[in-house]
Amino acid sequence: MADISSLDTPVETTLAGYELIHTPMLNKGTAFTEPERDLFRLHGLLPPVSQMRAIAGAIAKSVAHQAQADGVADPCDAATLDQYIEASVWEPQYRPYRKAS
Repeated sequence: MADISSLDTPVETTLAGYELIHTPMLNKGTAFTEPERDLFRLHGLLPPVSQMRAIAGAIAKSVAHQAQADGVADPCDAATLDQYIEASVWEPQYRPYRKAS
């Protein structure tokens, strides 16, 4: 039996398109890769958000700067804040998908 806990072990499914993204146990949301979007006919159904980590980091920086300006967060220099946010931003990891017969 395959080790299903490994992120390298593909998830096999016969679902595609609308049916795939409406199956909670299989929907990776914006984390589908471009090849998976092609294979499972997902283009136009989910926005490609390859910059999700960068966007989350930019939002975190803006919130932190405002919190400092409002006096509800301890001040620190921009480089320290950038390092902290970069180390703290979550990066999702999902198993790859493979089309089943």
